[in-house]
Amino acid sequence: MRINFPLGAPAPLGDTRDSGDIGKLFDPAGLRSWIGTPFHHGASLKGVGCDCYGLIVGAAREMGLCPPALPVYPLDPKTLTDTERAAVENHFLSFAHLIPREETRDGDILIFSLSQDPVHFAWRLTAETFLHADRHQGVMETRYTPAWQRRHQMTGRTNLRYHPIPPLPRPKTRPIPLQLTRLNRDGSYNISGPDGPY
Repeated sequence: MRINFPLGAPAPLGDTRDSGDIGKLFDPAGLRSWIGTPFHHGASLKGVGCDCYGLIVGAAREMGLCPPALPVYPLDPKTLTDTERAAVENHFLSFAHLIPREETRDGDILIFSLSQDPVHFAWRLTAETFLHADRHQGVMETRYTPAWQRRHQMTGRTNLRYHPIPPLPRPKTRPIPLQLTRLNRDGSYNISGPDGPY
């Protein structure tokens, strides 16, 4: 997969507002549930098959975003036509925007260069690891080593929320005054409140 921004040049930036208050919650445990999904070019189904871009799209869909259906693109990014490249770029920018690389945080999309162009997508899980689809081993968690850091060219951000959702406040209830009235010689009671017997 290739996003056609020149290497060495600053990436064009999209909407850089803080997305902490909109969207669904970023779910690293949910992302890790993709581990072991086989590599399958052009697919985006957990447990069935996906490629590196399909992992981004399938997991984003699972977390509540609504990216469109995957565009058609070749397995070898060197054979990508201008039309296919534009389709991939437009698709990516329909649910994410580029941000400065130094602002990368957990839950962002890492875009790596494996040769000369940015062609490989991954989810950042922590500062030390990311999740991606390897052509030979399928979806796996990988350490963000210095070698990968050198290949990290761009970062994308979705509108997923990165902070825990606070619990809903419990409704305040007032106690209901109850009155116990002895009815029988055996000690049984009738309970009544302001609205009558209970």
